[in-house]
Amino acid sequence: MMDKARLSALAEKSLKKAKALSQNIWRQTQNISKQIWTYLRHENYRERFQILWINIKTFKLKKVWRGVKKISKKISSSRKVFLRSVCGFLLVYYGLGSLFVENMNVTHTYPLPKVSRNKSEVIGTLAFLINREIDKKMWTPNLPAAFPAYVLDNMPNFQIGIITAVRDGAGTMRNFVNKTPEQQKHIKKAEELLRYSPYIWLTAKKGKVGLAPSANAQYRKARIELLKYNDEDFILYQADFETYLTRLSGALRRLIQKNDSRIIEHSSSLLDTKADDVFYMTRGYAFASWQIALAMGFDFKKLIVQYDVYNEWTYLLSSLQKAAEFKPLYVRNGKLGGIFGANHLLVQNYYLERALVAATQIKDKIGKSCS
Repeated sequence: MMDKARLSALAEKSLKKAKALSQNIWRQTQNISKQIWTYLRHENYRERFQILWINIKTFKLKKVWRGVKKISKKISSSRKVFLRSVCGFLLVYYGLGSLFVENMNVTHTYPLPKVSRNKSEVIGTLAFLINREIDKKMWTPNLPAAFPAYVLDNMPNFQIGIITAVRDGAGTMRNFVNKTPEQQKHIKKAEELLRYSPYIWLTAKKGKVGLAPSANAQYRKARIELLKYNDEDFILYQADFETYLTRLSGALRRLIQKNDSRIIEHSSSLLDTKADDVFYMTRGYAFASWQIALAMGFDFKKLIVQYDVYNEWTYLLSSLQKAAEFKPLYVRNGKLGGIFGANHLLVQNYYLERALVAATQIKDKIGKSCS
């Protein structure tokens, strides 16, 4: 009986302690709830943050806050340094890199031989121009953004103009008479390869998926075909010279019309950002045409002397040379008659018109002599 009474007393005592503890916890919970409610209902935001700051200091979180603030400053400083470093690298990489690559010189020309050979110097010139732009320089029109030359604007158009003139020169040679079947095959293949898009690097044409031969590779193949054309003896006829003059006149007219269209449509604009594209593509074409004309003069020098068109021929050469050498500091498509800016497309057209007049006069003079 005694043990039962003692156990009962102990159980009752434990229940009382548990009840007292639960009541204490309940009172503390009520007090905390009242404090939180008072804090939430507080209308003064300044006092609210002061209470919060007191609590932070009470729980010794101030040091933690200082540590977080210090780390955030370091991260912010590191981010600024990183961004500045990236900007500096990009400026040097693209700025200096593009200046190093850019090369639009018109002094590196085809060395004509001193003695005539039974080979076409025009073909040699076409092969030289391809090698000059593809291997001696960097072919820039098809470069992706990873290359510094990607930011170049004028040189790609200049190079495209040169290759376009080379393609037209191959087309002219294709129309020459008395070619052997092998020569016909090689010149046809070369012209087809030179029609390949200059913008393809390693990816396929627009709208297709997969790899494709680069423009560089196709133009190198065209050069090989041109050199094979010259493996056999080259025989010229008067009709070939007239074919050249006809095709040159047509090309010059197209260039003049293109410049005229740009002048008519955009010369009134305050800033024509595309005028330099047209200008440098035409300049590249004029340079290549000048080189081809020099070679034509070498191949057809007997015919030029025979028909007494030497003065007109030198006028044609000098006009193309001036069009190739004309390089303003900044290309302007200024308003006609304006006083605040020149129109460089108009100046370029002046030299092209001179060349066109000379080509027409030579053709007419030869035609009259033969009639």
